[in-house]
Amino acid sequence: GYLIAAPSVFRAGMEEAVSVTIFNAVEDTRVQLQLSVKGEIVAHSHGTVR
Repeated sequence: GYLIAAPSVFRAGMEEAVSVTIFNAVEDTRVQLQLSVKGEIVAHSHGTVR
């Protein structure tokens, strides 16, 4: 399973953190995140959960 924790409100121009926890992972897991507004991607990021 997994748990994603993110702010309930994102404010323009402010840096925010999103936390991803993968439970019982047997290997590193690549995670991609994107934020969209009215169907347009306005921010994206990626990383590896170990």
